[in-house]
Amino acid sequence: MSFIHGSLSIVELLSVVFLSSAAASCASGLPRPHAYDGQGYYDEYSKKTGSPSTAGRDFCSRLSSSAQSNATEHRTAGWITGALGLVAAGATAGVLATDQPTNADAKIRYKVSVVTLPITAALFGYLASGQFSMADASSSASASASTATGGGTTSTDDEDANATCNATIATWESSGVTSTAPFAAAVGKLAEAKKAEKKAAADQADADAAKEKARTSQKKADEDQSKADEALKHGK
Repeated sequence: MSFIHGSLSIVELLSVVFLSSAAASCASGLPRPHAYDGQGYYDEYSKKTGSPSTAGRDFCSRLSSSAQSNATEHRTAGWITGALGLVAAGATAGVLATDQPTNADAKIRYKVSVVTLPITAALFGYLASGQFSMADASSSASASASTATGGGTTSTDDEDANATCNATIATWESSGVTSTAPFAAAVGKLAEAKKAEKKAAADQADADAAKEKARTSQKKADEDQSKADEALKHGK
């Protein structure tokens, strides 16, 4: 039964750790849209201001680099969550292959594992899919910005590049890659699983208390019957 205890606690721990890191990585987005105002582009990453004549392309260059880094982060997160999903699925198979225990506490844990492990495996699969979708959206943004960066050298071309990259950011944001909804849903699923575990434990405790009360009542009834029999015997 130690396998059941260990598998569930490890998956829950990994869930909390990864959801925290995933939420943090989601916060690191792309550069803010840039207003083409005849000034050089100030790169917040390098803390440098470029030439006014290349402000749009400098902005696009930073956007392309940031989007590519963002895509790499999400793709890595996708592989990690996918791997954890396989671990949870394997743990589920291991639990299902184990004979149901007879011990009351172990039986509770077994039933909870049968419910929570499949949920955890599906949850990791959902998160992995979301991470890969985010990576694809960021890769597309990087490619679009890179194409705009290779524009002409005139101020008009540079302004067009700036406008293209602002539109790229708008498209990226509308794709939902900055949404925290998937992570909120994930946390909600884990909370539901934990609530189910507590309810199962409470139900088992109530059942045990009812059994103990029934045993006590039966014992008292037996004692009363014994006293009645004894009184009847002496009465004869």
